[in-house]
Amino acid sequence: MKLKYKILPGLVIIISLLLSTLSFPGKEKAEKTLHFAIPLPFEFTYDPVEGNYINLQSFFRATYSTLFKLDQYRRPYPFLLETYNRSGKIVTLQLKKVARFSDGSDITSADVVQSIEAGMRHTSYPNAIYKMIQGGEEFFQGKTNHCSGIKIIDAKRFQIILENENDEYCYYFTSIIMSILPSSRNRDKDKLLFSGPFQVVRQEQQKSQLILTLKRNPWYFGDTPKLDTLVIHIYLDDTAFERTILRGEPDIFLYNNRQQMLESRYKYNYLKTPICGGFYFKLNPISGPFKDKRLRTFFKYFVRSQVEARNENWVLSTPVDLVLPYNLTGYFVFNPIPHENFKPFAPTGKVTIKCINPRFGIREELFSLLKKKLKKFNVSLDLQWSSMPNILGMERKGSLDLTSVYYISDVPLSFYFYETLFLPGHELNLFGYEAPEALELLDTYRKEIDEIKKLKILARLEEIAQEEAFLIPLFNQLTILGYKSQVKNVNIDKLLNINFEEIDVKNK
Repeated sequence: MKLKYKILPGLVIIISLLLSTLSFPGKEKAEKTLHFAIPLPFEFTYDPVEGNYINLQSFFRATYSTLFKLDQYRRPYPFLLETYNRSGKIVTLQLKKVARFSDGSDITSADVVQSIEAGMRHTSYPNAIYKMIQGGEEFFQGKTNHCSGIKIIDAKRFQIILENENDEYCYYFTSIIMSILPSSRNRDKDKLLFSGPFQVVRQEQQKSQLILTLKRNPWYFGDTPKLDTLVIHIYLDDTAFERTILRGEPDIFLYNNRQQMLESRYKYNYLKTPICGGFYFKLNPISGPFKDKRLRTFFKYFVRSQVEARNENWVLSTPVDLVLPYNLTGYFVFNPIPHENFKPFAPTGKVTIKCINPRFGIREELFSLLKKKLKKFNVSLDLQWSSMPNILGMERKGSLDLTSVYYISDVPLSFYFYETLFLPGHELNLFGYEAPEALELLDTYRKEIDEIKKLKILARLEEIAQEEAFLIPLFNQLTILGYKSQVKNVNIDKLLNINFEEIDVKNK
């Protein structure tokens, strides 16, 4: 009998543990759901190559994975890769065995290679990795169907043959443009596959918003998200977006291009962060009035002199550590100058500048101000508004003189920025301008190993950019993230990435 009494307490404990795991009506664990709202002025797409818009960065990070990720110090580390070894110019990369898509199918070398080639060949916003891989230039120009410098070994291994022995290629594979999609490229929207922590399970189109419901990806090989469900509300109308904030509907929201906080009847905490990039004027140095370098110099000085641009969002001088994680160069960090210093560059006769820009945000107010101020210097701003695709087309044809861009350096490298600026056809140089010295320096940098020499090259590239004056930064864009008190672990980095894997929600 004594033995039975000794066993009984143990049985009670075991039975209690078993009962605690059973589900009873009213005892289900509440799902942790987060409602996230963003405004989007352009058409939504599930393709991270085609949809590389500012506010969609976090969506793509939540649904797709890349070969490498960036740590807290902005250094790349392998994520999808088990190993990667470089022997001279040849890099052999092996995918993790557990790397799978959201249906449980393996992520293969064929999927990765096609995803890399899709990012390399995208001409609107090309990833400059094609300059680092053998055969990349010919592939980018459409002369070959596949990049000869990328070879599949087997289902989980592939090789990349570099042009030079430079390890900075790793940074380029952290870009969302290099997100890994299945080889079918997700063409069938009813059978989408994802490689990130979440998968889209439902899409609902309403009058003013697109609602995407995301659930945990059961085959994700990274850290398990703390959220069960992520509902993303994409507003195509600014007024509807502002109303949802006023009513306190989203748990968390992100917006930019604004000068003031959005008001709400509900209490939100706010987190401000400058992104890695900013707002730039792009001057056409190939044709039109800005072909004259003196006029480009005048306009640069004129913009720098504007007192009106020195409030919280329109900063002309920004601490370098807020602009670049690596503090290598300042991306044109400078102070305004007095009018008398640039008056000698002012045009002597009447000049008309054809300017076309998207109609949203700060641009309308800013360009209206410039139009008024430039009249004093005999410069007329022919100001028109159009859609972004139309503007990009006109820019490539050289049929406009001045436009503007909100530019994000998705890979936090000064070298990446200058590639985008000086290589013809890239986002900051769609006019096709060529600066021979700059192109030569870019090639030299790719081969250089010594860090001090590389810094000197970057410094000279910045000098050339200042001298040529076909790109003029106005302010470093401020992004504002609002979230309620029950939302925990909220953070946002300088590349506009919100880590939804870490975000937690206190059950109501």
